[in-house]
Amino acid sequence: MEEVLLLSTIYLRIFVSPNANISNERIVWDIYLARKILAPIQIVRFPNPMNGLGYYELPQNYNYSSIICSLSGDTEIELANFDPGDGFRGDGRLINVYYLGGGADDGACDAVALSEKGNRGKFPILGSIYMSNFNDDFGKYLFTHELVHILFARFVNNNNGGNFIQTINMDDPTAPPGAEDQGHSTNEQNLMFPIVPDSSPFVQAYRQAIQQGTPVPQVPRTLLTSSQREKALNSQFVFK
Repeated sequence: MEEVLLLSTIYLRIFVSPNANISNERIVWDIYLARKILAPIQIVRFPNPMNGLGYYELPQNYNYSSIICSLSGDTEIELANFDPGDGFRGDGRLINVYYLGGGADDGACDAVALSEKGNRGKFPILGSIYMSNFNDDFGKYLFTHELVHILFARFVNNNNGGNFIQTINMDDPTAPPGAEDQGHSTNEQNLMFPIVPDSSPFVQAYRQAIQQGTPVPQVPRTLLTSSQREKALNSQFVFK
């Protein structure tokens, strides 16, 4: 009997605004680096059978400057309500990724929220990533940084004197106890440092290797610690 290897997998629905800069294989780079950094977790794009691009085209221009990095924001709600007809709108099994237009100085951000009470079950959290037009070699780790924030999200049912309050905790397991910022690492070389490490040395070495026909470099495994990897692997968004 043939042995079947089941890989841990994250599913993405990708949406692109008409004024978004996705040149130079930007989406391919983002997913490639996420796969390498989070290996052995697989990253799978939920395909769009209508155009074969692997992403959905938004019906109008959306600018990153209108994003407040909260699923309660007006633009975030409008984006979440866009229905491409795939049956997965508001589904906590997938992470939505939006490539937006406008300025290129803002980087990226993520947002999470609790799904509707009647639809929580095993997938209580909704997660989205918003990418600005910041598209250069320096910022290739930005997408994975935001993705890991979402993978750190945990549903918490707090008992406050018999009154249960449901919230989301997004703590980084490497954050020192008592630190003001519990959502980031304090190590400047860590992927989850507030200022994401420069990816240009790796990207440029990779391109040079391709041009010269030599083996491509490995993404630094030191970008995440073992505790960060373990927490990411145990996310509701990772199917095993």
